[in-house]
Amino acid sequence: MDNQFYIQRETDARASLWADARSLLDRAAADETRETPDLNAEEQEQFDKLEAAMSRHQARIDQLARMDVANATGGAETRAVAGVAAAIESSTVSFGDQLVSEVRAIFDSYRT
Repeated sequence: MDNQFYIQRETDARASLWADARSLLDRAAADETRETPDLNAEEQEQFDKLEAAMSRHQARIDQLARMDVANATGGAETRAVAGVAAAIESSTVSFGDQLVSEVRAIFDSYRT
């Protein structure tokens, strides 16, 4: 299953949080009543929460992307092993010899 819908949803949520964090920084920088554009304690706490939420969304994006890769490669490997098992069952060549031959062929196909 493709996780692009969920990845996009997480990406949009992260982008929204980033915009909120950027706005917070911009407001602090534009505040002419401050001596420096640094965030005050309340703003820093809010910024830290936004940053933590962005990190959680990014972690989920990374997780979903890894799942897609694993699904794409795992599906092919599972089909290959199932094909080997079916071929072995229908052959008169010894199980061990055929299994070794087929497993070598699968590994060789991934090396190139």
